[in-house]
Amino acid sequence: MPELRQNRITKEWVIVATERAKRPRDLALARPVKTPPAYVPNCPFCPGNEANTPPEILRVSGQKEGEWLVRVVPNKFAALSPGASPQRTVHGSSGPLPDSAFMR
Repeated sequence: MPELRQNRITKEWVIVATERAKRPRDLALARPVKTPPAYVPNCPFCPGNEANTPPEILRVSGQKEGEWLVRVVPNKFAALSPGASPQRTVHGSSGPLPDSAFMR
C-alpha cells in the first residue's frame, strides 16, 4: 500500500509506493535504446489507436474534429487508488511518529 510521508525539515509530502519494488522489469537486462517509428498499427499511444486503451478520463482536443493533443487514461500500475485512504507516516530519528504529530 502506498504511503504519504512528510519530510520533517521541509514539511513536504511525498508518495512512497513500496510495492513498485516488486516489479519484474527491475530484473530485466539493459538494452540499447531504439528510435521508435512515427506510427505503429498496434500501439495504444499512437493517434488512431484509441480503441486499444481504456476509456479516457480527460481529453485536450485539437482544432480538427476528433483530433486530440493530450489523452489521459487510467494508469495500469497506479501508485494511488481512488477509493483508498492513505496512511500518513512521519519518519523521524526515533522511527514512525503517531498520527497526532500531523495536527500541529
